[in-house]
Amino acid sequence: MEIKFLSLCILAGVLFVSQVNASANNGKDDVKYAALTQKDLDALPVEKRASVLDELGFIHEYGLNVPMNREQALQYYKQACELGGNYGCYN
Repeated sequence: MEIKFLSLCILAGVLFVSQVNASANNGKDDVKYAALTQKDLDALPVEKRASVLDELGFIHEYGLNVPMNREQALQYYKQACELGGNYGCYN
């Protein structure tokens, strides 16, 4: 009985810590995307790097600091895939 209770307490602690870490990371991502301006976004595709195009696809897919535009996101993902970007090929 004590072992089951201890195991449940440890599991609950691990789950709580995982949730706290995920929440803390989301806050950092929000700050990163909030700092972007349209000028920054317009300058990025010139580089034609898969990682940049993947990121632009994500930004447009979820409407992070720009209007949500899934068609534009798919175009960025397609370009990223053509350049060898793994994330772009799966979206």
